[in-house]
Amino acid sequence: MAWLDEHTPHENDQDEMDEVIGVAANGGSVAFAETILPPDTRVVNYLLDYAQPDAIQWLLDNGFIKKNKDASAFAILTLARTGNLDLMKQVAKLHSRKRLNKDWIDKWDWAMDSASERGDLAMVKWMAEDRAGRAVLARIKDDSVFNICKMLDSAAKTGHIDVLQYLFEHGWPDEDADTLLNAAAGGQLDCVKWLLDNAPPYSQDNNADGCSKFAMDKPAQNDHLEVLKWQHANTDAGCTTSAMTNAAFNGHLEVCKWLHANRSEGCTASAVKFAIGNGHLHVAYWLRLRYPQFIPEHNRLWKYPLNTFDMLIFLQDHYPTVLTLEFGRGTKSDLRYENARGGDHLIAQLLDPKYPGHPTESRQLVMWPIMI
Repeated sequence: MAWLDEHTPHENDQDEMDEVIGVAANGGSVAFAETILPPDTRVVNYLLDYAQPDAIQWLLDNGFIKKNKDASAFAILTLARTGNLDLMKQVAKLHSRKRLNKDWIDKWDWAMDSASERGDLAMVKWMAEDRAGRAVLARIKDDSVFNICKMLDSAAKTGHIDVLQYLFEHGWPDEDADTLLNAAAGGQLDCVKWLLDNAPPYSQDNNADGCSKFAMDKPAQNDHLEVLKWQHANTDAGCTTSAMTNAAFNGHLEVCKWLHANRSEGCTASAVKFAIGNGHLHVAYWLRLRYPQFIPEHNRLWKYPLNTFDMLIFLQDHYPTVLTLEFGRGTKSDLRYENARGGDHLIAQLLDPKYPGHPTESRQLVMWPIMI
């Protein structure tokens, strides 16, 4: 890095230098960062909120962690994400937790969530037994407080049964009965089975059966076919049209086929639009055969996948009514301007003879979901 700084022709401005210093220092290269500091500036100014483990160790060794409780809270969160329990204990020991502020409890909560997702049982135990961990548990049980982090859900979606067992045994509640759903969504079949046998009973108003009508939607979306088959054969879990629709969105043809053969919910017209827009030609073709009533409507191609040419040929062959003059003009315009990419101008040239002229309508709004 020093060689690049000395020999590259580009002259960095101060904003660029600040970014270089911050990346170097927070990544642990504190000594190098100190050699390129602006006059009258301390490297610690670049460190406190985003320090990684090596940089946290430097802050600890030089007494800065003890002076700044907010920086310590950030350090706890970083160390939970990276799995450094010994360093976490050193940081936590520097601060009294007899009076815990909201920021400290928030970071502790988020840190426990990260540790649970990684399956770090030793870290989860230590954090849960700390005074801050007990404060997090009290807050989770307080119905008047909104909680974002849910360590049970995080452990479930990554299949860490040992973490789930510990948390359940020590009174951590499954507030929204989401743990089972998250295990299924993550494709963690062993975890699903364990939860059905071992999770504490849910209240009448908040139970796994109450969520069963959509329990298969996420596994379908995420291509977890074995989970779907097991749920279908062994539980009362159900699904909605979102199951096949979202499977089509992600290109999961085998899931679509299985749902069609074994479930009655079907899909929505959006499934065709999603499959075409995301370039899943094999799914789009299958949907055309099974659900011919779903014909996409738009005044231009609604999304431009890498195989745009293939999808336009597919539309021409199987949905010819979609390719109106306005559709062709709008699509051609997008390929030349707003959505121009690589060789797309060649596709626009091919469209020219059949769809001459410019679009006369503005692009119709398309709501494209983000799958999580």
